[in-house]
Amino acid sequence: MTLTGRATASADGRDSPEPRIKAGEAHVWVADPDALDRDGTLGGYRATLSQPERDRAAAFRSEADRLAFEAAHGLARAALTWCAPAVAADAWRFTTTPHGRPEIAGQPPRRPLRFNISHTAGLVACVVTLGAACGVDAERVHRRADPLRLGRRVCSPAEYARLVPLDDPDARADLFFRYWTLKEAYVKARGYGMTLPMNECDFEIAASVPAGTPATVEGRSVATPATVEGRSVARFGPRLRDDPARWRFAQWRPGPRHLLALAVRREPGLPCAVVVHPAPPPVP
Repeated sequence: MTLTGRATASADGRDSPEPRIKAGEAHVWVADPDALDRDGTLGGYRATLSQPERDRAAAFRSEADRLAFEAAHGLARAALTWCAPAVAADAWRFTTTPHGRPEIAGQPPRRPLRFNISHTAGLVACVVTLGAACGVDAERVHRRADPLRLGRRVCSPAEYARLVPLDDPDARADLFFRYWTLKEAYVKARGYGMTLPMNECDFEIAASVPAGTPATVEGRSVATPATVEGRSVARFGPRLRDDPARWRFAQWRPGPRHLLALAVRREPGLPCAVVVHPAPPPVP
């Protein structure tokens, strides 16, 4: 397995029109919308948004929700231009699949740029790959959620059984959101929305998740025993019609209050390297 990499701050890709991304890589950016607003980056992002994106942002009643939307969509445009500097950030055009997944319009069928975004209170995230299906989910962990009620619908029986005995509300909420972010990232990568049965994804995850850098979740078939020393394990039920060994999952804490999970489909003969950038890309 390819080890997780971290991009250097100086590699902004603006000096060359050549693509910065390679097949077998997943590039990830995370940012705090308020920090982007304070340092002026968000203003540059806003200028790249299309009129429909601006209209959607203006429809939000909450300023925090509007900032998160603008930050996530502006981050996606800046990240795509970092990967493909020949295309200006405001020149990207998007379409949606029948299930609502956003894709870049007018791309070649072989190895198109793929991307996914997520935003929650205080955090936005974007992943970009060259051809590989990808999904990202960011969540703020909070006790207001009802893990047992929600878990009945989205957790596998084994996952639910791990939630029930936890007496500490914070520990129960944290474990639930660890399951949820991994499942949501996978569902988004598949592109079928909530039509996929989340309780068919079963994750046996490590006791702790690291801060700042991703932890890998190994895919295993349903028949494979669950014990993998020091690693988290993913299994899929038959209704998903998929093999978890074809996926790389990663999960980490970009901050003390947030969880982030990533799902990237492995391509035959290629590595599956996750490159976490230290800062959001500016608009060239």
